Amino acid sequence: MRPIFDQGGSAVAFKQGDELFAIDGAYLAVFDGEWLVNRHGKAFAHFTSGWIRDLKGECVAFMEGASGGPMTPLTRIAPIAPAPGITPMGVLAALAPIPPIATVNWSSTGWGGLQKLM
Repeated sequence: MRPIFDQGGSAVAFKQGDELFAIDGAYLAVFDGEWLVNRHGKAFAHFTSGWIRDLKGECVAFMEGASGGPMTPLTRIAPIAPAPGITPMGVLAALAPIPPIATVNWSSTGWGGLQKLM
């Protein structure tokens, strides 16, 4: 599992393969190509070059080595990756929206706002 960090450098999630898990191991979403898709099949974030971006193209979270966004903060040591929770049955992803134009801005939505869409 690879940690995902928020604007403050805190680990907020883990990526394992094509799945996104919370710090406690609970399933959050699936990566469908460059899109993060929720349990209802709706794309709610764009993932490219190590950045998770909101649908406006603004940065919400990142993985180590991310490029093409704002300066990343120093990251705190991520907790030990948990055993992943049970992945729900797959859903058919709806048609993905047009990819947003990437910016070098941090999103005002933040990780908490993005979680509400999961």
